[in-house]
Amino acid sequence: MMLKSRRFWVILILVGAAAALLVAYLMYNKPHPDYTAMKAEFQVSVAELYADYVQDLNSANERYTGKVLEVEGELHSVEPLDSTLVAVFVLEEGMFGDQGVRCTFHPAHVPDESLLQPGNLLAIKGYCTGFNEVDVILEKCILIQ
Repeated sequence: MMLKSRRFWVILILVGAAAALLVAYLMYNKPHPDYTAMKAEFQVSVAELYADYVQDLNSANERYTGKVLEVEGELHSVEPLDSTLVAVFVLEEGMFGDQGVRCTFHPAHVPDESLLQPGNLLAIKGYCTGFNEVDVILEKCILIQ
């Protein structure tokens, strides 16, 4: 009787360990979402997006953070970042410099720099990661034509 009970527990532990390893393997190899193919949940101007975060951070976080947004506004500048570019929309001058919305382009979808001239009106789709007390940050962005 004791031997059967011991065998049962050993088999149960082995099955549990195998299940845990399978779940860990599947989670580790889970594909990343393709934000460039996702439909935007909100279409908003960069000015409205920035104002929403400045006026009520909690409400704006609930509404925008973690979602794909389509924003439109007048480009202020473009900054290089590793193998990609960051489109900068300046909306105010803060204590630490320009403040507004920063859109980091997806490395596979970096637009031609001729399209990113200061003063151009741009529509950009990207994944909103929130507000860092200076800028609203959008990542994995693509230029909407």
